[in-house]
Amino acid sequence: MADTLLLTRTGGGDRILLTELTLRGPFARIPEVLFYSRSHETRATDTVRDVYGWAFWFDPVRRGRLIFPHTETLAGRVRAIMRTPMPWPEKGLCFLCFLRPRLLMRYGKRAWQDVRGGIRGDWQRRGS
Repeated sequence: MADTLLLTRTGGGDRILLTELTLRGPFARIPEVLFYSRSHETRATDTVRDVYGWAFWFDPVRRGRLIFPHTETLAGRVRAIMRTPMPWPEKGLCFLCFLRPRLLMRYGKRAWQDVRGGIRGDWQRRGS
């Protein structure tokens, strides 16, 4: 964990961290409960409704600013691959995974959602 960026201040920070940890591997199973799920009325998973809300929850300073949360998550995953200490041919194979048609469609659609949200002002309505 010390070699990672930990949780970045984006809505997809947990996914970026998991990407980096997975690329660094290996994992070990610990057969004991290390933490418990806490349930309360103001729990973020029950109150935050969309990707903009998550971005502002992780970094309240960004409220009222134009953001591109999906694109930031993709960029974070690319940074995770670049930061991982593995040979360049293996990094190249990781980048090739992004070129699979299903992922291209998903990331293209989400990038378009970022642009459309910026045009419509979604970031302003959710960030105020």
